Amino acid sequence: MLFLPTALFGAWAIASGWPLGYWAVQALWTVVTGYALFCAGSCYHEAVHHTLHGSRVLSLWTGRVLGTMLLVPFHVYREVHIRHHAYMNSPADWELWPYSDPKASLGFRRVFVWLDLFLGSFTSPFIYNRIFFHPQSPIKSRELRRTIWCEFFAIAAVW
Repeated sequence: MLFLPTALFGAWAIASGWPLGYWAVQALWTVVTGYALFCAGSCYHEAVHHTLHGSRVLSLWTGRVLGTMLLVPFHVYREVHIRHHAYMNSPADWELWPYSDPKASLGFRRVFVWLDLFLGSFTSPFIYNRIFFHPQSPIKSRELRRTIWCEFFAIAAVW
């Protein structure tokens, strides 16, 4: 799990311009940070499928830590991603919104794809978390909603 501190330090180094005047070091930090975030996302994905570790409990808690760092509660990502596998590229696929939503205009989708490409750290939490806050959310279980609220509070406490 060294990719989390690496990603955080890399993001700080890129944002602060450290070390000043060394564009090659900045380019290296950009590549390292991108790779570390890719590793975090990949581990998060495997944790959601409970395949990251041999233990489901360890996958759950690793996923919760990663979700806290990525601003998406574990159970929100799990609900969205499992539906993504079940309803791939249909209106019920919350993960591919707005691209799978026939109500979203082509213009909106074109603008959103650019936002998603360049501001994915902001759009991804929005895409995933909307399943929980949407008026027609398929997440109905009181126990699951309580668990997700606790994960949101943990994210707020950490950040």
